[in-house]
Amino acid sequence: WLQVDLGYARQIFAIDTMGYRYAPMYVKTYRIKHSWDGNTWMWYGNDALHVRMMTWIFQGNTDNIGVARNYFDSPVEARFVRIYPSDFQSNICTRWELYTC
Repeated sequence: WLQVDLGYARQIFAIDTMGYRYAPMYVKTYRIKHSWDGNTWMWYGNDALHVRMMTWIFQGNTDNIGVARNYFDSPVEARFVRIYPSDFQSNICTRWELYTC
């Protein structure tokens, strides 16, 4: 997994991913975990009461050049975000950006 610390809790509403610019290496699917404190983590797709217990699988890239944007159904408020690649082309390689407000 790859983790980012945003410094303080923010509302996150979308994520972009891209592959490696110079070779066909990219992440095809991935999951997201988020946290307020860096100790307690929740998979994106679980509701606050853990009733559904379903992990959302995001569709990533289909090539190493294009941008794959995914919007969250509802914004996530978190300080820490982790991306967990599930499927990839050649090697796990990703550039990613979070959209916050």
